[in-house]
Amino acid sequence: MKLKGKYILLLIPGLAGVMIFYVIPFLASVYYSLVENTFSNKFAGISNYISILSNRYFRLALANTLEFTAVAVPVTVFVSFIIALLLVSRVKKFLAVRMAFIVPVLLPSAAVIFFWQMIFPESVFSGIVTGGLVWLPVYLLFIWKNTGLNMILFIAAFAAIPADIYEAAALDGASALKKHIYITAPLVMPAALFVIMLTTVNSFRIFKEIYLLYGSYPAESMYTLQNYMNNHFLKMNYQNLAAAAIIFFLIVYAIVAAGLGTGSLLEKRIGKGMRDG
Repeated sequence: MKLKGKYILLLIPGLAGVMIFYVIPFLASVYYSLVENTFSNKFAGISNYISILSNRYFRLALANTLEFTAVAVPVTVFVSFIIALLLVSRVKKFLAVRMAFIVPVLLPSAAVIFFWQMIFPESVFSGIVTGGLVWLPVYLLFIWKNTGLNMILFIAAFAAIPADIYEAAALDGASALKKHIYITAPLVMPAALFVIMLTTVNSFRIFKEIYLLYGSYPAESMYTLQNYMNNHFLKMNYQNLAAAAIIFFLIVYAIVAAGLGTGSLLEKRIGKGMRDG
């Protein structure tokens, strides 16, 4: 019992940090989303949520954010998967290449934006905006920055696949393409779902890059939820900010919960299939 007590004491700093920086601020956000304003603290029920959902700019920001996620996540995951597939059999030879892909994750956003502005100068930005492709630099930046970590996760998933499965398939005359379709793809699917969830969550955090590139009020076509919430924070409109944050949280929570549920189901099916096989 004394030993268990010592372990509990070791957990206190971590639990205190979670409570102070996550749980308490979240509960405060729920509270502020249910009051008229931070001065009167009069209970307003769900009126703030109704106001937010009927606000044109909130709906615009939500649509833009979901559109960015719907495009950027599949492309990033696909690029990461293909690169990992090409490098997985040449670990030693391409170790330096793998390290180069992980560097963008380690670089601070401000430094990245500085070099990105050199690649896409002001005149190019203007041409992109008028051409209706205002998102292009942001898409390229997101893919460049997130491919490396996803690639490492895919390589780890590939390495976990038993080699004798591929050897048995080769003896049966299976081609390399069929091996990847019928062996690699199903067995890395749980890892792929984790990569998809991680990339999806990262896509909701693209605000830093957009803010550094275009400021607080970018073109309407790329005005995201983070822009909306940041602007309401600067205006001290905390009740709308809190309501928007709670809606944002529910969307992200639903996506993560769906991904975890699907991943658990796939693991059970794959495990059952391997046992039956």
